[in-house]
Amino acid sequence: MDNFNDPCTSKALVLDGNNLNSKNSHAQLSSSIEGLSDWEVVRKGMNLLLNNKINEARKVFLSNPTNNLIIFSGHAFMTFLDAVTTFEEQKVTVAFETLRETERRCNALNTNENAKKTTTGSHLGGSDFPTFAKILESQIILADCLACVASLMFLQQDFTGLFKGGWLMRRSWKTYSSTYENIAKLYKKAVADLLGSQADVKKDIKISSVESIRRTLSSIICTRDEVTLPSQLPPFPSGHNEVVELKTIYRLLCAVSFGYGFFHLATSLLPPSVQRVTSIFGITGDRKKGLEILMFSRLGEDMRSPLATLALLWYFTIVKPYFALNVDDSKTGTQTASQLIAESENEFGESAVFLYYKGKIQILKSETQAAVQTFCRCTQNAAQEEIRMLAFHELAWTHMTGLEFAEAQSIFHFLHLKSRWAMLFYLYLETINNGASGTTITESDLLHFRSIFENPPSENQMETLLIRRFKKMPKRLTDIGYKTSVYWKSLVYELLYLWNSLPNCTAEVLEQIIKDCELLDDDPVNKSMVGLDKLVSGFCYTIKCNEEEAVGKFREGLNERKDFPNTADDAHISAFLNYELGILLVKKTEVINLHSLS
Repeated sequence: MDNFNDPCTSKALVLDGNNLNSKNSHAQLSSSIEGLSDWEVVRKGMNLLLNNKINEARKVFLSNPTNNLIIFSGHAFMTFLDAVTTFEEQKVTVAFETLRETERRCNALNTNENAKKTTTGSHLGGSDFPTFAKILESQIILADCLACVASLMFLQQDFTGLFKGGWLMRRSWKTYSSTYENIAKLYKKAVADLLGSQADVKKDIKISSVESIRRTLSSIICTRDEVTLPSQLPPFPSGHNEVVELKTIYRLLCAVSFGYGFFHLATSLLPPSVQRVTSIFGITGDRKKGLEILMFSRLGEDMRSPLATLALLWYFTIVKPYFALNVDDSKTGTQTASQLIAESENEFGESAVFLYYKGKIQILKSETQAAVQTFCRCTQNAAQEEIRMLAFHELAWTHMTGLEFAEAQSIFHFLHLKSRWAMLFYLYLETINNGASGTTITESDLLHFRSIFENPPSENQMETLLIRRFKKMPKRLTDIGYKTSVYWKSLVYELLYLWNSLPNCTAEVLEQIIKDCELLDDDPVNKSMVGLDKLVSGFCYTIKCNEEEAVGKFREGLNERKDFPNTADDAHISAFLNYELGILLVKKTEVINLHSLS
């Protein structure tokens, strides 16, 4: 195979986030956070982290961690992100310890508050006493920590870890729910007192009224900066009227909305069987509500605001397109994601993470060349190796979607050498793209391929699929000569179909794929799987809205496979042919012969 030749720049291969040259010295960084409130310091640290400046972010989070819960929580969240992106045992251990320490501080603050109230009555006292706002903020931080610790426990993939993680998730959910309810009541009461209408307040928290929220809050904050805390808010003790700034109420509501909204969204995406388990723990999910709350959260000013934007981008660019959720409004989802990226351009225009999602949006719009350029920028800007590898994967996949097989092969070769968990997958992608590009596969390539797949390290679902594909590979070097590039292209097209990437292809690419599939009609030797060419070409016709041709292709494919057993290694071809044909016939309101679909 050819050695990897970076299509972007050699900088992408040697970039080390720990050695990035910073424009600001340590003294300048310290002066930049001087005079900022705690939550503003943490937001600055998060912005630096997302903008590829890991060292500067770490300095900000460690600027005053000893006695400052808010800043220390930012440091804890950074260690968590570091752990889940690398999966290194040492970093996971550090994240566990830091998150547990943050949890201990939150509990100590609440315990200290209750003890002081017991000895001094309901009065909060002097500056050493935790304020009501700090108590609410500590509850949000506590819920965040519990969710992060639970996520790390789930990564252990053992029964004990799953049980403990589930219990911690329940605690986190309960904390989010109660805190969200308390702050929402406070917010509604404050705004209702100023507007004189509860109905207006309820409308303001809707996703459809984002601009209304901005206008309302702007007018309110200009009119009055403080509101008296109502004494009846549970679970906090009554008997005092503490003055809380309206800006603080709004900031806290946006902060708690991130975790609360993401809980709703993530839980709603779980399979029904898993949701029945989560319901035992009292965790429920409402997708629409989760999206609305996350949209509200991204209007905030603390560190969770950009995270809420990233959560929404993840849903609209990865989850929704991949699982084909609500296909009819997929364009609306892409438009929403585009708007989110546009609004983040000034603050995170060079962020590797935001560039990654920008590239995903361009793929969904079939802007292949623009996506290639964006993913190249992402590989250059990324300060973490894992983000770079993710960007390289998308870059190679984008080349493959554009039928640029040689470029895709070189990057997949690089990923095959670098990957820790997906080595076999990248080896397969490298091989089929190499063949699709017209390059002759050598005997050493074939022997290397066979040595790995005959003795795979494990047999998970992905590797089971790859082992079945190995059976489709030429068994001897003499067999390779009979396999033209169209044979290997058909295997590439199968992956593009299975990964739902064909809808992202341009019209010209779809035409080329259809032509390649037609070449297999008179060349049965190069058919990798019977009926695959009909499935792919039929789906391409479906994308082009030529349903009559699509139905014809699907019927031809089913006719070719009528004698194949349901236990065949490529039985999924029959299943997908039936599915795609059924979808089209339902649209045409035709009656489907159940026997023909069996």
